[in-house]
Amino acid sequence: MLSRAVSSFYGVSKASNVVVVKLPVEVGPEGEHYFFQSSLFEGLTQIRDDIISHKIPPGKGVINMSLASPANGGLHEKMLMNTLRSLIKEFTERDIPVVAGSGDRARESRHEDIDSYPALFGSDKSLSIIVVGSTNIWGMRSSFSPGSKNDRCLTTSAVGEQVRCPPASGLEKEVVVSGTSEC
Repeated sequence: MLSRAVSSFYGVSKASNVVVVKLPVEVGPEGEHYFFQSSLFEGLTQIRDDIISHKIPPGKGVINMSLASPANGGLHEKMLMNTLRSLIKEFTERDIPVVAGSGDRARESRHEDIDSYPALFGSDKSLSIIVVGSTNIWGMRSSFSPGSKNDRCLTTSAVGEQVRCPPASGLEKEVVVSGTSEC
């Protein structure tokens, strides 16, 4: 998977160092992946501590969050999202961009708009989070990629359909996938 970020052929940042924080996930009945928010906070805290201990200068890092936590609107969720917001703010105040996919649930009729965190923070201009949606090769929004009313959450879009990537395993030379965080 790391080759997708920094490999000499596919990588978008070929000379970079990468710190990976893997979150434990549960798989739901329809194959969807769930993570525990406490694990997310712990992971972001580890990243923050790594940045501080290695004295990473401002602007010399990027946080990529290829995950989504559905917004349900309860009090407990508000407290958790305030914690997440505070952690993201620490990064953006250090001039470390935070990038999040808009999600892949737009095929479900009630998920036409962005409805999960951290992508919902895209409407909070004090955070400067970059929210990326998916398009096809003609620049049209992908059917699975949620948008946002008046583009208040979505920052940019990139081709996310039929993207060639290195395989996760096996002997294939490359695989073709679709999604906002697949490759």
